[in-house]
Order: sequence, then C-alpha cells, then structure tokens
Amino acid sequence: MKDDMKSIYYFLTFFLFLIVSCTQKSNYQTENVYYAKRIKSYSLDSAFYAPREICCTDSFIIIYDYNAEKMYSVFQKRNMNRIFSFGNKGDGPTDYIFPESLKSNATGFYIFDRSLGKINELLLFPDRKPIHSYAKRSASFIGLNNLIQTNDSSYVALSYSNDYRYVVVKNDSLFPSLIDYPNDGIMSSKVQKSLSYQGRLLKHPCDDKFVFVSFYGRIMEILRLTESKELDIIFSSYKIFPQYIPKDGGGANITDNNITGVLTASVSEQYIYLLYSGKERKEDKRNFSNKIEIYDWEGTFIKCIVTDEELSGFCVDNDNVIYGLSYDENSEDDGCKLIVYDIM
Repeated sequence: MKDDMKSIYYFLTFFLFLIVSCTQKSNYQTENVYYAKRIKSYSLDSAFYAPREICCTDSFIIIYDYNAEKMYSVFQKRNMNRIFSFGNKGDGPTDYIFPESLKSNATGFYIFDRSLGKINELLLFPDRKPIHSYAKRSASFIGLNNLIQTNDSSYVALSYSNDYRYVVVKNDSLFPSLIDYPNDGIMSSKVQKSLSYQGRLLKHPCDDKFVFVSFYGRIMEILRLTESKELDIIFSSYKIFPQYIPKDGGGANITDNNITGVLTASVSEQYIYLLYSGKERKEDKRNFSNKIEIYDWEGTFIKCIVTDEELSGFCVDNDNVIYGLSYDENSEDDGCKLIVYDIM
C-alpha cells in the first residue's frame, strides 16, 4: 500500500511539473508575440504590380516596384497622394537596370544600381517637389551589392568576388574584409557561396554598425566598422544554412526544400526588424510573411510582431507604426495595398 501511495505521489508530482512547465513555456511565448492592430488600409493604383519595398520619412512614403513603368513613387504621408514618380529602365544618368532598395543619408535617400555601378540621390523637401539626380559612378562599385554609405563618406558592401565577402570602399579603392562565409559543410566554389549567401545589409542610423541577414536559410550577423576600416563581427547567429548543390559554373543552385529567410528588413536606432518567411522555396507564398521579428543591436531577440495579412514588404516608423505592402500574385485586378499597423 505504501509503495502504491508513493507511486501515486510521484505520478502526481510529475504531472503537476508538466502542467507548470507547459504553462510557463506558453506564457513566455505569449509575452514575446504581439498581434499588430490595423489602423488603416489604402488601395494602391493600377500602376503597381508587385511592390516589395517601402520606406518613410516624417512627410513622405516611398514605394518601389521593379515591374512598374516608373519604379519609385513618392506619396504624401498624411493622405497617400502620389506627388512624384521616377526610375525608368535604361542606362541613362537617372535610369536603372538593377536598382537596390532605398537607403537613407543626411539629405534624403540614395539608390545603388549594382549593374551600372552608380549611386543616384533622392532629395526630399517638406514644401516642394523631390529632386531625383545622378550622384556618383565608379568602376570600384562593379561586382558589389548592398552598397552603404558610412559616416565618413566611405562605403561598405557585399561582394560577388571569389576573394572576399565584405568590402570597404574608400576613395575608389577596395579594402577587402577577412570575414569568410560560415562553415556550412558544403564544398563549393566561392562564386557559388557568394550567390547562396546573398541577403540584406543595413546600417545603424547613427553608428557605423551593420546587420546582415540572409535571403536563404536563417543567418544574422552584426558588424562594426573600426577606425582602421576593418569589419569585425560582434554577433552572429547561424540557425539554418542555405541548402544548395555544388556545381561548376554560375548560379546558386538552391534546392526546393531550402528555407526562405528574411524577405526584407528595417532598422531604427534601437532595433532591427526582420520580415522572416521560414517557408520552403517550393511553397507558393514563400515571398510573403506575417511575422516581423525584432532584435536589438546586440542580437538579442525582443519579440515577434504578427500582422493580420501576409506582407511582401514593410518599413517601421519611429518604432511604433508599421507600413506594410501586400498584393495578390494571382489577381489581374488592382490588388495592391498599403496597410498601416500600430505596434505600440
């Protein structure tokens, strides 16, 4: 009888432990998930087909759509009235072939075209029409992507080179970083690795800190640019490596079961915001997500924001509002939307 009572006691104790553990785990997950509240939704006009990039200032919202006749459109933030469009396809002074996402500087924004090796500027004024102008072209920019201006007018970029992954450009001279690709256990050429480890590189608004996140797999690195123009990794997380098959010649050769990583990202002085897919490459909706992960600039996970609609792109305004883009890939009608969320 004693033994039976003891067994019942141990069973009840273990059962209560499981309940408490599961409850604690559930509370932890709940505390780190925030379901964003939709404030407004705007239907974008038929000039948009598949918008995937957006950024904002105090007065303006800029949306990028490579498939549109003019790739960039500037709207008044208060009412979403379009006031300016630019970005024809071509090789003229203010044309683009393969432009990258808008990046901010002291005067407004700049756009890097990795095919033409040039930077153009978008100057914004609160009381008059924006100015889109040619800024700089350099042979040293060819073969680079995600080119970012630093605080002293040099640049940091990713590379397609066999010899280096990150590079600093100063006075049109290249200073390759010694940082190599993560050890993923796949023996392949550096060219294939450079294509498999492509992603988004963003700069802290004030400091010479950068964050890299991968398009394939689940990788994040936070870097610092030193006074001697060296890049140091101060945080790294390699949760899922890109899945690719080694081969000769060009192309990343990504597998169908590869996990799609970060679709796009936004940063503030405090936080890093990542629109993370987590879906396999073969899934139809892999390029959309309703989960935005937030990290601080030390790499600490803060929380995950869940939106009520899957987004193709987003930006964050003052750490309290998200402007999200969404569109229906299968719709022939005007299905593009801008959705505003409160994340406070």
